[in-house]
Amino acid sequence: MTSGQEILLTIDEIVEVETFADKNPIYRNEHVMNVGNDIKTVYKISPIHGLILIKGNDHTGFEHIHLRHEFWTVDPFWKDNL
Repeated sequence: MTSGQEILLTIDEIVEVETFADKNPIYRNEHVMNVGNDIKTVYKISPIHGLILIKGNDHTGFEHIHLRHEFWTVDPFWKDNL
């Protein structure tokens, strides 16, 4: 887990992800999943609301969900009050 400031997508990266999602509706199919190693890789798109799940990093996307919110997570992640 990285420490320090969050690393989030830039506006340009968000536009890139949204454009990819618009051009590839196949990832709305429940039986199809994209794979890749770039933080902007679109894994899935929810079929009803179009929520885009990207690979992400420690602060965004699937990697964030897996590291911080998975049932078996044993590492505490405390956030300092500002």
